[in-house]
Parts: sequence; C-alpha cells; structure tokens
Amino acid sequence: MKKPLFAHPLRYLLFMLLVCLPLPGYAVFLSFEDLPQYNIDDPLHMPPDDTVPNPVTTQYAHLGVVFDGAGVSIAPGGVKSGSQSIADNYGPEMAIRFTGDLPSYVSFYLSALFEDKVFMRVFDQAGALIGETASDGWFGVEENSQPYTPLQFFEFSGTQISEISLSSFYSLRSGIQLDDLTFTRAQSVPEPSSLLMAIIAVMGLLTASHCRSREKNEAMST
Repeated sequence: MKKPLFAHPLRYLLFMLLVCLPLPGYAVFLSFEDLPQYNIDDPLHMPPDDTVPNPVTTQYAHLGVVFDGAGVSIAPGGVKSGSQSIADNYGPEMAIRFTGDLPSYVSFYLSALFEDKVFMRVFDQAGALIGETASDGWFGVEENSQPYTPLQFFEFSGTQISEISLSSFYSLRSGIQLDDLTFTRAQSVPEPSSLLMAIIAVMGLLTASHCRSREKNEAMST
C-alpha cells in the first residue's frame, strides 16, 4: 500500500518550514522606454504642430506605482539608460505613489534641467514624513549651493514607503528629471504565532509517532 505523503512526520516538518519561511522580495525596474513620447490618442498634441509630452500617470499601476505631475522626457541630461526618462512636465512638482504591497527599498537617478536643487520627501504607509533630502545644485545663494551633478543616485530603505514627493528650487516645469526607478517589495512574513503553532503541531506528531513506534517494538519483543 502506498503511504500518504505526510505519513512520516519529517515530511510534514519540511512542508511546514517551506510554507512558513518568508519568500525573498522582488524588484521592479522602470526605465520608461516602453512609453510613447507623445499621447497617440491626442492628435492635436502630436508633432510637428505641438510637442506636449505624454503624461505619465497610471501606466504602471499594475506594477504598484502611479505618478503625479510627470511626463515623458527625452532631454539627454536626465537619461541614465535608453533615450527617455520622466520629468515634472505637468508639475511644477512630481510625486511617486506606491500601491498594494508597499516597497521597503526605492532608488532612482535624478537630474535637474536648470541645475538647481531638487528636494525629496519620503512618506510611510500612514502618510507620516519619514525622511527628506536634497540633490546638489543651485539654492539661491552661493554659500547654500553645491556644484550641480547630473544623474545623482538616491536610495531609500528601511520601512514601507507609500510616496516620494519631489520639488525643485525654481519650481519650474520640466526642472526635475528622473530615470531608472527601482523598488523592492517585501513578501509577507508569517506572524510568530502562526509559526509557533506549526512547530507545536510538528512536535506533537513527532512525539506521537515515537510513542507508537516504541509500543510496537515492545509488543513484538514480548
């Protein structure tokens, strides 16, 4: 007779460990190369009559991120890979908002068309401000400014991130340029109580199996 899959307690133990152990997180990478430069559904804003860039809003909603104030940009100074990035064409500010399972790590390359500072504010799942920083660039007066560097790399980690807002010193449209956005989502980790219950169940099975085996051996020896 074929034994059931979990007839042996050790098989059950291995199965429970595989179920309870958290899976590694997975990363999403956006280079924005898949977006059309112009809105093909709006012929009035197609070149050569007009050059209004394609708005970037919910195109990546299925991946868990949406944008506010952003549009496709081909300005070479703000492109890290490929030929396109996104800029605050519909700003003057831009926001990255995450949905679903929030990421615990976010990174991107940042530039500024007018070489001014770009200010970043990071918010957690409750909407609380958890961090803020700024890029190098012009900040009104020489003593408060640093030499501008294009494609500055920024990364944020350590907690669930719901939004990153970006604003430039001059507050002019198309001032902020962002490329190669990467974010990593952490898979759900089982609660300690669930893991504890699984361990107790396995220990009970092992104990019962050991007792039955000992009783069988004693009966055979008499």
